[in-house]
Amino acid sequence: MHSLTKSINRVNSRMIAALYYLAVLLPEHACAANPPIPKFTDYPAEIYSGEWMIPSSIKQDGDMWRDNMGKMVPPPSINTAGKFYIAAHSCGTSCRYYTLTDLSNGRPSQALRLFSSQHASSKSSKIGHVTIVDLITHPESFLVLARSYSETTDRQLPHCLARYFVLSDDGKFIKPITKPLECSDN
Repeated sequence: MHSLTKSINRVNSRMIAALYYLAVLLPEHACAANPPIPKFTDYPAEIYSGEWMIPSSIKQDGDMWRDNMGKMVPPPSINTAGKFYIAAHSCGTSCRYYTLTDLSNGRPSQALRLFSSQHASSKSSKIGHVTIVDLITHPESFLVLARSYSETTDRQLPHCLARYFVLSDDGKFIKPITKPLECSDN
């Protein structure tokens, strides 16, 4: 009877150890493998309240705003990092580029150049894919979510990858803070 009690205690100890591993250690390991998704509130920016300097590259045309090529752009607004205006510009079929302007001083930045589909790295005819990037931002945050949609030339459903970036305080640089992830409803 004594050996049976020892065996039961050993089994119970192993089960307790296994349950401890599953309950405590495994979730910690899973979080390390899948880091938490950044939140816009984790990268706060104070909203600029002074007078705006509108970029010289856009002009108001009645109720619309147009860029130097006459293409429509969104009206100027602080739409990221507290004082910056990001505008998406069309440069033809499956072609888009972004401009970033500091509305507190009117200075443009080249920080968003990597998201432009007009560059060879975003468009690859060798494999028959076209990639378009959508940027999701919040006025009160330095966080930028880039969703990259790749579409094959045979019009299959686009594949989407998301990656998070942080814009520098001066808007001159943007740094990735995650690896590319499958898109979700962020």
